[in-house]
Amino acid sequence: MITSPKLSNYRNASLLTFLSTVVTICNKFDVEALKINTEVAKIATDVESLEALFSLAKKNDNTESLENLDTRRDAATLSIQGIVECYARHFDKSYEDAAKAILKTFARHGKGITRQVYRDQTATTRSLINDFESDAIVSTALNKLHLTEWVQELKLANEAFDAVYVARNMELSVQPDQNFKDKKTMAIEDYRRLIDVLKAFNIINPNGDYDKILKALNELVLKYNV
Repeated sequence: MITSPKLSNYRNASLLTFLSTVVTICNKFDVEALKINTEVAKIATDVESLEALFSLAKKNDNTESLENLDTRRDAATLSIQGIVECYARHFDKSYEDAAKAILKTFARHGKGITRQVYRDQTATTRSLINDFESDAIVSTALNKLHLTEWVQELKLANEAFDAVYVARNMELSVQPDQNFKDKKTMAIEDYRRLIDVLKAFNIINPNGDYDKILKALNELVLKYNV
C-alpha cells in the first residue's frame, strides 16, 4: 500500500526537499528503460521553478555561504576518499588493510555522496562521520593513515553547512509569492502522476525496480508525514 504524502501541508522548504529527494531516488534507476523519464523530468522542472520563486533578486549572504560550505565539505570528502584509495594500493599490507576498512565504511553509505541533494548529503555525511568515530577499527585506520584532521575538517564543514542551510530555508519559507500556490499545485499533480505511472507499469510489466522505487518513495513519505 502506498501512503499518500500530505504535500499541501508541507512547508515550502520541506516540499522542495521532498520533491528533490523524489527525483534523486528515481534517478538511481534507469528511468528511460522504466519509461518514467518524462514524469521525473517534470518534477525536476517543478523543483527548479519553485526554487526560482524563492530566489531574491540579489543573492543573500546565506546562499553564498551555503555554496562555499558545500564546496568545502565536498573537497574534504573527495580528499579523504582519494588518499584512502592510494593507500589501498600500498606495498605495506598494514596500510592496505587500514585503507580497505575505511573504503568499506564509505561503501556502506552509497556512491556519489558529493552529488546528493543538499539535505541527503548532510545526513549521509553525518552518518559517515559517526561511523568513523564510533567504529574502533575504522578510527584506528584513520589515525594510521593520518586522516583524523581531514575527518574533523569534514565534520566542521558539514555542521556549518547544516546550520546555514536551516537558516536559509527559514528565510525562504517566509518569502511571499503570488505564483507559488499554482506552482505547488502543479508539482503535487506531477508527483501523483508519477506514482500512477509507476503503479500502472508495475501491473502491466512487473519489474523489481518499480517495486524498489515505490518502496523508497513510500518510506520517504512516512518520514515527511510525521
